[in-house]
Amino acid sequence: MILDKLLVNSPGLSAISYRVGGISALGIAAAYVAIAVLYVVGGAWPADGEGWLAYLAAHSLLWWTALAFSVTTDLLVTPVVWAIYLALRGINKTATIAGCIFLLVLVAVDLTIVWPGCYSLLSLSSRYMSSVSDAERQLFVAAASGTYQTLSSPWILESEVLFPSMGTLIIGLVTMKVAFRKVVGHLGVLTGAVGAITAVGLPFSEEFGIGVFVTFVLVTFWFFLVGLELLALERSRRLPTSEVYLTQSPEDSKNTL
Repeated sequence: MILDKLLVNSPGLSAISYRVGGISALGIAAAYVAIAVLYVVGGAWPADGEGWLAYLAAHSLLWWTALAFSVTTDLLVTPVVWAIYLALRGINKTATIAGCIFLLVLVAVDLTIVWPGCYSLLSLSSRYMSSVSDAERQLFVAAASGTYQTLSSPWILESEVLFPSMGTLIIGLVTMKVAFRKVVGHLGVLTGAVGAITAVGLPFSEEFGIGVFVTFVLVTFWFFLVGLELLALERSRRLPTSEVYLTQSPEDSKNTL
């Protein structure tokens, strides 16, 4: 492939990709922690569209900040996925691409449905609070109720859990084939398994809701470790076609020359 030949002949491009991907993965992990803190500070959520408008208006700065962090994490996923592809394509290219696609599908759902819906609710909340008549308020409530129903639909929540879980599961399985430092692989498989079980169980029991929290914590740690490994791989200055992959340290890579 032309792309593979370009990468083989441009080791500097690969090194930059690993560096940017590693920093992006660490940024995602940090942003996830910030988002979790904001969610805790925000408290319990309302159960209807009108309640959301009043709630968001009262906590507008908090949720605008959470939305900004959320959009940023999705944008950072792309360089991480690219770096993971470079690191693991020599082990199992098809599986690596499949895992990366699952992560990118989540980004697509977020950027086309979830975050625009959140932006709409936040915008409506400010207009709702500044409206001067009941008729005007009811128009905003009707608009907010439709958006709320979309965002609270079971398939949205399931996709938010299932897609990243399948991505980390597949990438984890590929990473486990590497001889060195398999913690990233094991954590990816664990994250994927917990997330998949949660996504399947959610429609049948609310008890699986705890799995959403556990999956979120696990995927945060997974991105953190992936970031460290990608930065270590960048420092090793290896070609993408060499036998040095995501979970191999710079010290280990020297022994493979």
